[in-house]
Amino acid sequence: MPGKLSKAFRIITSAVFFILVFLYCWYYINPALIYFKQQPIFLFDKYFLNKFLLFPGGIAEYLSLFISQFFYSKFAGSLLITGIIFIAVALTNRLLQHFFSKQAAFLLQFIPGLILVYLHSHYEYDLRGDFIFMVPLIFALAYCRTINHKVYFRILFLMLSSLILFFFFGGTSLLLFTAIIVFTEIYNGSRRLFRITAIFQLLMCLILIRIVPLTSPYINFKMAYLGILCPGMYYKPLKFLYTLYISIPVLLLIRVIIKYAWEATGLAGRFTFSISDQVKKFLLPAIPIVMTGLLILIIRLSFSQTAKDSVLIHYYAAHGKWKSVLKTSNALSTTDRTVLFEINRALYHLGTLPDNAFSYAQYWGENGLILTSHYSHDVLMYCSDLYFDMGHIKESLHWAYEAETKSDQAPDVLKRIVTDNIILGDYAVAEKFLKILSKSVLHKKWAKHYLPYLHNETLIRQDALMNEKRRMMPDKDFYVSTQQPQSDLVNLLSQYPENRMALEYFMLYSLFTHDLSTVAVNINLLGKLNYKKIPTHIEEALLLVMTLNPDFPIDLGKYKISEKTKERFMGYSKILIANKSDRVAAQADLFQDYGNTYWYYIYYVSPITTKRKIYEKTN
Repeated sequence: MPGKLSKAFRIITSAVFFILVFLYCWYYINPALIYFKQQPIFLFDKYFLNKFLLFPGGIAEYLSLFISQFFYSKFAGSLLITGIIFIAVALTNRLLQHFFSKQAAFLLQFIPGLILVYLHSHYEYDLRGDFIFMVPLIFALAYCRTINHKVYFRILFLMLSSLILFFFFGGTSLLLFTAIIVFTEIYNGSRRLFRITAIFQLLMCLILIRIVPLTSPYINFKMAYLGILCPGMYYKPLKFLYTLYISIPVLLLIRVIIKYAWEATGLAGRFTFSISDQVKKFLLPAIPIVMTGLLILIIRLSFSQTAKDSVLIHYYAAHGKWKSVLKTSNALSTTDRTVLFEINRALYHLGTLPDNAFSYAQYWGENGLILTSHYSHDVLMYCSDLYFDMGHIKESLHWAYEAETKSDQAPDVLKRIVTDNIILGDYAVAEKFLKILSKSVLHKKWAKHYLPYLHNETLIRQDALMNEKRRMMPDKDFYVSTQQPQSDLVNLLSQYPENRMALEYFMLYSLFTHDLSTVAVNINLLGKLNYKKIPTHIEEALLLVMTLNPDFPIDLGKYKISEKTKERFMGYSKILIANKSDRVAAQADLFQDYGNTYWYYIYYVSPITTKRKIYEKTN
């Protein structure tokens, strides 16, 4: 009966643990966001496979890409992450049973599981780390079955295992396997610490990791030792990843120390104890509670709603969910220029950019409106998104190609290259990238949809989006300026004055750079797009021009400044006068009622006024 009770509680504990892991992935992590962040692509193509056979650890990345592509589905992704953690826990249990009692192995098995929950809580973490950890356990378990075979057979097994692990899964997997083998031999051997198989495995490990970097153009000495972990992913919590790799060796080391410092000295025979059935009945129900508590603790330590929202805001923008973009932005700091960039795009698409832009703290000024002047690897597709929205297709394509050099066949990048080239009529290039996407399980349907568009103008004209972009696209080429994007907006407007997005971004860019005269002399552009009234922030800028430079000629044409804006300006001015024009003293009162105005921005928020420097480097 006690044995059956113990088994029942083990089953209950495991069930509770993995159900909670699944629910955590489903409700909190959302693997679809991991997919969106990492943009994995897997192609059923021999050339795609050959690329990963060129360097040690490539197969780990290959398998990672194959599985993580299914993170596209929230449910499938949650199920896969839970399944992977389950396999890691089961392998740990089977291995530890060779060293610990069944009960101890059951409890200790959850250590790697908890670490993996922590790691998968980070959207930059990919599955390579999981394979680098799990595959050596499989080989180590297989070796444990040969422990009673002859030495030459075990040496042959170790040689083959080491070659497979190093070349397919990298140096880290080989180091982990070697550590397990050495401790296995010590634990099962005599008091001589190193038997011939352990020495052989150590030498094999050192030789592979030392010689291969000297002869391979794909890997250096440091990479050989660390394996191919997360290159290019800018992943921060690597210390916890290393904790995963050393968890099993540390447990085995502790067990070896216990054996030789405790059991071998005879102390185990002097200090024996047993747990009564009554105590067991009391302790067993506590096990599921303790494991659940530990899991919840790890979740609380690892999950970051801010990190999730930072991915979610771009996810919503990519899917055109503009209200959700603004809602998500409320939980994020606008000191992140990409957040402001998506806010401004959302405001435009919702038709409120020149009326509500300064309801948000525009700390980055014009650099939160257009990202090209301070671009880095992580904003390349955002630049492409903006120009695609604006109908500047050649520039959208330019930034997509830039993104392709950094992301290596990210699906969203490839799709943008395809659509841009179809719009431009460059069907040969579009076909090349469509063929790539057609080899992907997830994107085959998308590619099949657009393949008939090639050389088929009739079908393209039936596509509303492509027709709109062709209509907005400039007829004549012009030199673009990443540092002075305002000139690009002028060129777009000169060729297609009905480009509403180009106009609103041009006006907002002028406001951000304090170029109020440009705003004033271009009011006539509003009439060409049939604006019913002057947008609020432009009204605010015009009142400021009239106040600071009464002689500046302003022709409002059919428009006039609203009485509401005039009254607000009078109220703003009264607060300044009451504080004797001391802007510092007036700031608190002004923010309360006028914090969402251009007047407040230009005096208190603008990086030109505050002399806030942008230190971000381009790369």
